[in-house]
Amino acid sequence: TITSKGAAKGLRGRSFFIQLLGDAVVRRILADLKLCPANVVYNAGGNFVVLGPEGSEIARMAERIQRRVNALLVKAIQGDTALVLEAMSVSATDLFTPDRFRRVRDEFAAQIAQAKNRPLWELAVGERGWEVLFEPEGKGSQLSCAVCRIEVNEQNSKPLERTGEVPEGEVPAGAAGPRVCYLCSSFINLAQNIRHRDLWMTVVEEPTLLDAPTEDKDGWAELLAQMTGFRYHFSHRQPEREGTVLTLNHLDFLKTGAHGFRLVANVTPVVTDEDRKRLRDTEEWDEENIPEGDQIRSFAILAKAAKWAGAIERVGVLRMDVDGLGRVFSEGVPDLTLPKLSALSGALDLFFGGYLNILAHDQAENDLYTIYAGGDDLFIVGAWHHLPDLAGAIRNEFKAFTGNHPALSLSGGITLEGAKFPLYRAAERAGEAEGRAKGYIRADGRKKDALCFLGTVVGWEDWELVRSQKDELLWLVGTRDNAEDEQRLPQALLQTVQTIHRLYHTGLRDVRRRIRWANRKRPPDKKLPLPNPQMFFGRWAWMQVYSLVRMARRSKDDEVKARITGLQKRLLQPATVRYSGLAARWAEYSTRVEETEKHTSQ
Repeated sequence: TITSKGAAKGLRGRSFFIQLLGDAVVRRILADLKLCPANVVYNAGGNFVVLGPEGSEIARMAERIQRRVNALLVKAIQGDTALVLEAMSVSATDLFTPDRFRRVRDEFAAQIAQAKNRPLWELAVGERGWEVLFEPEGKGSQLSCAVCRIEVNEQNSKPLERTGEVPEGEVPAGAAGPRVCYLCSSFINLAQNIRHRDLWMTVVEEPTLLDAPTEDKDGWAELLAQMTGFRYHFSHRQPEREGTVLTLNHLDFLKTGAHGFRLVANVTPVVTDEDRKRLRDTEEWDEENIPEGDQIRSFAILAKAAKWAGAIERVGVLRMDVDGLGRVFSEGVPDLTLPKLSALSGALDLFFGGYLNILAHDQAENDLYTIYAGGDDLFIVGAWHHLPDLAGAIRNEFKAFTGNHPALSLSGGITLEGAKFPLYRAAERAGEAEGRAKGYIRADGRKKDALCFLGTVVGWEDWELVRSQKDELLWLVGTRDNAEDEQRLPQALLQTVQTIHRLYHTGLRDVRRRIRWANRKRPPDKKLPLPNPQMFFGRWAWMQVYSLVRMARRSKDDEVKARITGLQKRLLQPATVRYSGLAARWAEYSTRVEETEKHTSQ
């Protein structure tokens, strides 16, 4: 629910805090039960399972930890998220016998789902429980945090510009303006601290903090320590302090004297000297608003990065996750037992939490911002023109990683948004696009395994076809930065292709509508079949022949003639024309035609 003001720098820290909260709770459980890390079955994506000794003290411990953590979450972020901690007794036979393990796992999942339907219940049943949860918050201040919207005052907040995040065209330096609470400010600092490639994490146990009172000026580290008794510290230099030291994204931890390693997707774009130079030449950016170098790029600068590359000025949002993972666990793994569950969960987190970093670095390190990646899903924002190719690379590498296993597939959604578009809505829209991809059904009945981009769902098996069409159209119309390219074909070609696609789409829709209407009066054995979208011909076919052949004849370049004729022949194939509109719009947005600047986000 956070806004776009200050979000670019704070969102990664906020997301990582949730990951740290899960890690700290697991450490608290292990410490209280005197267990070792080998008892952790898995811990990723905000979910964890710990195997411990049977006994009534486990349930009491779980309730105690849950009460402490949630009481502080209610005070710090008004209960927007909550810890659900459940315990269940099982036997060794239950864990290592496939049929019994599946039954126990389903029962435990139902128990957790029931607990999620009554979050914070342990606070409501305690002394002053109803007052803690439902009494009015705040003191009626007119100020609220510019990021999370929680009520603040001048004593427990700071001006937004002092955090380094200044929305373009807003709040000159030194002027009164939006304020940010200390917790959101600390998330911004956390995102800054974890952006380095060389990174260490130190965890120190301080159980005395479990009884320490909280203050309005506490940041994420103090809040986490008071919840769990563990304090976290990050450094891009090898730490000298005591505690458990882990290297992040470096597997050779023994060479540094660390105790282990952890994989974290932390690709983070930073402001460069070239950015500052270009912003000075931009009318809407005053010198006071230009951020310092090595700061995290704001969404406004990421949108500018797309424009500097010759594309429309937009921020892209990408969300992807594994299709039907619950069903894969329950039905796709033969003889599923606890060791197999742990191994598969760990392997997925290895890909999303570790290898994804390499893919993002290779694609466009300084134009992409990994908000979250781990478990079985990811959430990335950045200059939009990189995201379609990144999504394709992630899917291809995932299929290779899983050995092209038919039960394991990825679906995703990409949306384009303005730099000031509310972040929570951008996340929702990307989630809706991902949902459309997961709802994709092919003619043979196969579902999901698709991408939704610019409002069109494409099965991954057709993605290369769309991409090659886009590249061919870009070659034909040229780019606005190359004078020679301008002489090939006019930009009107892209509009012509989109018109052809609309004729195909509306013609197919109308024919299907007429057939359905006619079938209402026919007996079941004499109903007319609906036209296959890959076999449908109509007015669009001769329209595209006429338009494109005329373009070819007007050109004096033999290569252009040959290519436009080849395009015309390919578009006569309905399997190709069904995606021609998407390819043309992608090409149009990539060339930053003036008319597209007026289009709304798609």
